[in-house]
Amino acid sequence: MLLLLLLGLISLALASNPQAGLLGASRSFEDAFVDLLPNEPLDSQAASLTPRLVIYVQTFTNTAGRPLSLLPLLEHDTKVTHVILGSIHLHEQPGVIMLNNEPLDSGIYDEIWKEVRILQDHNIKVLALLGGAAPGTYARLSGNDTQFELYYRPFLKLLKTYRLDGVDVDIEEKVPLSTPLRLLKRLHADLGSEFLLTMAPLATALSEEGGDNLSGFSYFQLEKLAVVPAQALLPQVQASGDNETAKATSLVAWYNAQFYGGYARSPSMYNSIVSAGFDPSRLVLGVTTSSAGYPNGFTPLKKLLETVTALKEKFGERFGGVSGWEYWDAGSSDKDMGMQIGGEPWRWLIRVGKAIYGEEEQIRGRGRKSSSFNKECWRKCISGKS
Repeated sequence: MLLLLLLGLISLALASNPQAGLLGASRSFEDAFVDLLPNEPLDSQAASLTPRLVIYVQTFTNTAGRPLSLLPLLEHDTKVTHVILGSIHLHEQPGVIMLNNEPLDSGIYDEIWKEVRILQDHNIKVLALLGGAAPGTYARLSGNDTQFELYYRPFLKLLKTYRLDGVDVDIEEKVPLSTPLRLLKRLHADLGSEFLLTMAPLATALSEEGGDNLSGFSYFQLEKLAVVPAQALLPQVQASGDNETAKATSLVAWYNAQFYGGYARSPSMYNSIVSAGFDPSRLVLGVTTSSAGYPNGFTPLKKLLETVTALKEKFGERFGGVSGWEYWDAGSSDKDMGMQIGGEPWRWLIRVGKAIYGEEEQIRGRGRKSSSFNKECWRKCISGKS
C-alpha cells in the first residue's frame, strides 16, 4: 500500500509538470525510488580500486532484438565496476555528435539514460567510448587550435549534460601523438582529476615499441608525456601534510588493452606488457565476450578464467582487472560452460567476477548482497505507471 501511494504521489507530481526534460524527470523518479533497491552501493572509493570489472555496451538490443536493459548488472550482483557506452562519433559538421547512428537525445536511448542514473546511484561508473573502429573522430580533433575547439566544445558540453564519469579514448585511426595529448590535457583541465580517462590500444602496442598499433603513435611516448607534473600536485600534497608523496601522475587512469588476438588464452602477453614497464594496476585485460566477428581472436570462457586466476595469483590486488566487449551477447559462445545462448549476458560477468574477486559477498566494499531486485517494479516506477 505504501509503495502504491508513493507511486501515485510521484505520478501526480510529474503530471503537474509535463514539460520536465528527460534528465530532470528521470532524476525525480530515481530520487524517490532508489531506496527500493536492496543492493548495497559500492564504497565511495571502490570504483578506483583494483581489480576492475568493465563491460562495454554498444549494441542496445539483446539477442532477441528487444531493448537491452542494464539493470541486470545490479539485479544479479555481477560486481561490475565500470560500464562504457559506445560508440560516440564526431561528425564532419561541428556539433553533430552521434551515439552509434543516433543523436544522444534520441528517444531510443531514453530508457538507457534512466538506467545509467541508477547505475551511477550505485557507484558504478559510466563512461563514453569516443571513436573506435569508425574513422574520422580523431582526424577532426587533429587540426589547429581553432578547428579543435569547434569539435571539442560540443563534446565537452555533452559530457556535462549527461553527467558521464569518464571517456574511453579509443583511437583506431592514424593520428599524431599531439592529438591524444591535447585531448587528454583538455579533458583533465575542464573536468578535473575525478573524471576518468582511459584508452583502448591493441595489447601489442603496449608490449614493445613498434608493436602492432592502430593509433599511429607510440604509447610508450604517450606514457612519458601524458602526465600531471608533480609541481601541479604540490599544493594538494602540502595541504595533506605529506610532502613526500608529490610525484607526476598519469592522465590515463588505465588501459583497456585489446587482447583480442587470442592473447588472453594465457598470461604471457599480459606479463610481457608489465615487463615493458606498464603497472599491472593500470592494465585491464580486454577480451571479446563471444566469438561473433572474432573467430580467431576469441578466448573461450574456460581458458579466460584460467588466465584471470593466474594473473590474480601473481599480482593480487594490483591486477588491473578485465574488460569485456561487449554486453549484449556475452557468453553466447560458451554453451559448454553453462552459458545461455542469448538473453542472459550477465551470467558471463558473474563467472568472470568470481574469478577476479572470489566467492565472498563483500569484496573490498564492492560486493552487493543478494537481493530480490524487482526490475518490472522499477520499470513501472521510471515510466510513471502504477
